[in-house]
Amino acid sequence: MGLMDKPDPMEELERQLMLDTVRNWRKLEYIADVLAGRGVKSPINRKPVTKMDVSRDFHSEGIKVWESMEGKISDAMLEEWARAKEAEKAKKAVAKKKAATKKGGAR
Repeated sequence: MGLMDKPDPMEELERQLMLDTVRNWRKLEYIADVLAGRGVKSPINRKPVTKMDVSRDFHSEGIKVWESMEGKISDAMLEEWARAKEAEKAKKAVAKKKAATKKGGAR
């Protein structure tokens, strides 16, 4: 990339996502350290709380917030979603195979 070239938006987005992820993990480590300093124990192993415990709690709370706004996510909804994802994946695989056949064979 030259000095006068504009940065690639996808590269910029990827860089920003990586920085955000690193920052968020550091925040989770900070929160876990503060909680451990207060004597909070992990509900799983009763040892001082770790960033994974904090992450797990944040995910659980996030799901509760989503469900309070959007409605409960049932097992049936999850199964339907998984089937749709599998069907989409299979459809893409067939399309890829057809494209490879048109080009003269799969690699």
